[in-house]
Amino acid sequence: TLDMKEKGESSMDGLLKEEDGIAAHFRYDPIKHTYVTFGTSFPDLVSQTTRVCLYELDADTFKPSNVIDRDAFDQQEHSPMTTSASSTLEQPKFFLNLPGVVLIHDFILTENYVVFTWVKAALDPFRTMKALLGFGAISGTMAIPEDSETVLLLIPRSMMAGSDLRPIDFTDDGNICIDALADDRITRIELPFSFNFHFGNGYETRASNGDRQLIFDMMRTSEDKDFDFAIHSSNNSNKPVWETLQPEDVPVGDMTRHIVNLDMKQLQEDPIVLCEQSPEFPAVPRHVSSRPHRYTYTLATNKKTPSHLSKPMWGAHSAITKIDATTPGKYETWSFDSDEFVGEPTMVRKQGADPDKEDACYVMTTVSKVSTGTTDIAIMDVEGEGALERGPVCRLRLPEFLPYSALHGAFHEGVVYDFD
Repeated sequence: TLDMKEKGESSMDGLLKEEDGIAAHFRYDPIKHTYVTFGTSFPDLVSQTTRVCLYELDADTFKPSNVIDRDAFDQQEHSPMTTSASSTLEQPKFFLNLPGVVLIHDFILTENYVVFTWVKAALDPFRTMKALLGFGAISGTMAIPEDSETVLLLIPRSMMAGSDLRPIDFTDDGNICIDALADDRITRIELPFSFNFHFGNGYETRASNGDRQLIFDMMRTSEDKDFDFAIHSSNNSNKPVWETLQPEDVPVGDMTRHIVNLDMKQLQEDPIVLCEQSPEFPAVPRHVSSRPHRYTYTLATNKKTPSHLSKPMWGAHSAITKIDATTPGKYETWSFDSDEFVGEPTMVRKQGADPDKEDACYVMTTVSKVSTGTTDIAIMDVEGEGALERGPVCRLRLPEFLPYSALHGAFHEGVVYDFD
């Protein structure tokens, strides 16, 4: 039988200490065969800064892909030495310092950069105290000041591997700490204000004139600073959000493509809207992660949105989309029943797939049907135009009901279960 029980916390074979956190998102580099991810700490109350720790891990062992030897760095006149992950050296942690509260949930990985968006935010003292005492959520403690802006931060991956480091980068405890808003090795580019939790894919390329470009897709939740991350800020009662939230309070999202000129260090043109069906939880096949791609697969609102709602494309996620980046506004959708809600899509590459067919994949998702209290795994073939709109090729009933569909799952080749 399928065991749905949690297995407990993991230190990832000693990589994480008790005080360390790690993000829900890992980005795969198909060239280096590594995963990159990060973790954030709660803002230090004295310095009013948040530390973001970056990790690059071997995709098979989940151990650091290289180790920076601090002693060798000092001996080689500040030319750092790296060793294999099997070294007995303890890996120094690579930290970014950012002021105040950091609202970072996801990031972009390209061949040469780890990319974050940074939005200035502040903590509400009363809500923060409630959250620390266990009477509220951390998300409810945050607000965006009127003078906030969205800044793109490009951190060179070479720094994570030990290149271009300076003696001042090392802290007394042997770790590496970089000021993300002041360091001259980090590129900062101002974007039109928006807030996002998730990114699609990102990659580097060259324009027709030879200029270097960074192209990435973003799930934007709002262009309005007066929102509270789906928690209505004017609600000071002790009632839970689901009893007070109104549809009009929830921002409608879209998926936009951004093209950045890396040589000019500026946004090359206005963001291009690819889909306005409130897309979220984007996924691409692993083999195109951090590489040029055409299709992105997301959750979306049901095309049968009730007519009494004042916002078009508003509603819970009960559909899957296949978004074509080559034609803004072109996407396929499969909508489930109105009482079915879907989880984050997971991509599975077809065995023996033609390397030239990017969409030779299956999309897997969980489908929770609230009227029957059941949850299925739905599998959809998305290869070829119109394939998604034919619906699931199969649905498999899970032994447990998931009251809210699964988030941040992953498919790993070669992992199988015995169902006998």
